[in-house]
Amino acid sequence: MHLTFGLTSAELADGAYVITVTGEADTLAAPQLQRELDAVTGNGAREVIVDLLGVPFLDSTILGVLLRTARRVRAEGGDVVLVSDDARLLRTFEVSGLVTQFRFERNLGDAVDRALAPAVEQ
Repeated sequence: MHLTFGLTSAELADGAYVITVTGEADTLAAPQLQRELDAVTGNGAREVIVDLLGVPFLDSTILGVLLRTARRVRAEGGDVVLVSDDARLLRTFEVSGLVTQFRFERNLGDAVDRALAPAVEQ
């Protein structure tokens, strides 16, 4: 069964975005994800949350897209947070050696709370 790739994004606060990915995130989906991530980072995103809760599979092309974005955002003093509670997906990051390149959250609420915490403190 092939799950159709889906992508939505929302600005939470100035510089904080959530990108929600659903379906199979593979080579065919990579250009669309890259365009969306480029758009939010081009708008000054300092906190990018990528919600992968609806993703049963991602391939190395998607890993590359996420890694490039994380490096770019981190160079600007920001962070990329990946949200997943799927042990198989998390294992993909461990096996590829990329687990240290991202912050991980198991639920979207915690990721959003942390993203908005600096804004609330000001």
